[in-house]
Amino acid sequence: MGYANPVKQLLKEAHSHFGEAEVGTLLSLGTGKIENSKPIDTENRMQAMARQVTLDAQRSHEDVYERLKETGIYFRLNESAHMDEGAVSDTIDEVVRSFQVDSHGISLKDINSVAKVEMSFKPRPSLTRNFVGRDDILDKLYEMHFSGERSSQGVSTLMSILTGLGGSGKTQIALKFALEYESRHPAAPVYFLDARSQERLETELETIIRSRGSAYRSRTHQDAIDWIAGQERWLLIFDNADDPSLRLFDYIPNSSGGHVLITSRNDLVRVQAPENSHKVDSLSLGDASHLLLVSSGYTASPDNLTKAKEIARELGCLPLAVAHAAGYITIHRCLDTYLHLYRQRRRELLSRSDPNVVQGREGSVSTTIQLSFERLSTQARYLLQLFSLFHATSISHSIIEKAALRNFAFTPFALQVQDPSEEEHASALMALICPSGAWSEFDFNEMIQQCLQYSLLQIITGDGATKYYTIHVLVQSWLRLDLPQDHLFQRLLIRILACGITADDNYENLIFHRSIIPHIEGAVVALNTTIADSFAFGFVLEEARHSLPAVQYLERALVLCTDALGDTHPDTISAMGRLAASLDSCGKFRTKETLWRGAP
Repeated sequence: MGYANPVKQLLKEAHSHFGEAEVGTLLSLGTGKIENSKPIDTENRMQAMARQVTLDAQRSHEDVYERLKETGIYFRLNESAHMDEGAVSDTIDEVVRSFQVDSHGISLKDINSVAKVEMSFKPRPSLTRNFVGRDDILDKLYEMHFSGERSSQGVSTLMSILTGLGGSGKTQIALKFALEYESRHPAAPVYFLDARSQERLETELETIIRSRGSAYRSRTHQDAIDWIAGQERWLLIFDNADDPSLRLFDYIPNSSGGHVLITSRNDLVRVQAPENSHKVDSLSLGDASHLLLVSSGYTASPDNLTKAKEIARELGCLPLAVAHAAGYITIHRCLDTYLHLYRQRRRELLSRSDPNVVQGREGSVSTTIQLSFERLSTQARYLLQLFSLFHATSISHSIIEKAALRNFAFTPFALQVQDPSEEEHASALMALICPSGAWSEFDFNEMIQQCLQYSLLQIITGDGATKYYTIHVLVQSWLRLDLPQDHLFQRLLIRILACGITADDNYENLIFHRSIIPHIEGAVVALNTTIADSFAFGFVLEEARHSLPAVQYLERALVLCTDALGDTHPDTISAMGRLAASLDSCGKFRTKETLWRGAP
């Protein structure tokens, strides 16, 4: 007779043809239902057979229903003399909505291989097994969320925000907090949401509400928000909420029992809860070196600890970078040689990613940085690459501003020869930093803001509200990888620094010049300086009694002047005099004397 209700056989055949394809809707049409399964004495053979067929169909339906009832994908319409038109209409509406729902179904393999298919929300990532440090941030989170007091944030839900560079460990801190939350409130649900985009976030919320059973199959993300808000106690973690266009706070339930943690590379998210925002920086040197040794299986002997600190310092103590380094060292047992290897093959090691070594969704260090970098506008990318050539921790805003106010064309010494490249570089800087044709702090802040949004730059303030930009050493290293030594940006850096120098002994200028020195000494610029730039750098370094590097630039100034102007030109003689003074400061009297003997 075949199959009275072929739904089970249909699912098996579909699996054989389509493998693990997903089923979003399964609709079964029945021809009747028997209220009494017992045989009737007066029924003939045909009637008995019909009753048995109907019973077989009904049992198949009940079996499939029991298996799939929690998934919300199975629907049954059965003809009956007692059909409730309202119930039928509701079922049809549910079927139509199931066609319209854009969500994952259930694989044919699961449908055919288990007795009951459960729908549940996805598990959150695991906390790394070698989690270290972060006690300062965790203590603040515990105090905020477990003190029993509700702060006045405008909503009842308690919210904390973790911001920082990709790979700094924001997600791991959130996972550590989640474990503590569960230990204190074991009955409260904890949901880990992917907030990288509006679409992902809404899908995650829909999954929460739909995992409650078939009755919630067509519920929306807003239904999930409302349902969560009605629970007595809960924790939501919004992970990777980096997109500046995402209206994240529209998705936060308002509840007196709610707790929210947000992780983001977007430093500007902190303005939503400035008192409860925490900047996740690199690990301390001690924690980073401990992480490296524990993760790579080395003992913390004094010698090993010294090597681990050198490696951690080179990596800027960024947790993701330290974890990848530990993975490589574990495999190759190369703690002694890793630092040398890293300096030789920086690009390859920063690009490595081994999911068996590093837990979580982060890829390699290079990928993590690149994902943020690619979201910047072209102009912001160029600016960040230019900033990577400065000393990483002390890029004074006033250096940029002063040079821009001088149109990047100022030279502190009135020389009779000018290199035409200086004018070209000044024009390039005006196009990059002053596209309107004049310095505008507002326009500059707009470019900087993009870098801040992904924590590729940070702002710190010093004494007297002096503003500095800082860039993580690994971001700096990654940005420099594709910049050759003679790249245009190297020459633009020289123009900015030289343009801010003023050739007098005014105290304010002296203080300003001190802020330039780390960038002159930290960047390899000697081979790219013009006569005017060499004069300027030599002047500033000698002024600060940095005589040896001053000699380097003044020797270059003398060579350039001699080649371009001859031995007797006033500019050449001036270069010779300044060089002699610097040699005197260095104690190189014989070199100074030889220099003077050669003077015309």
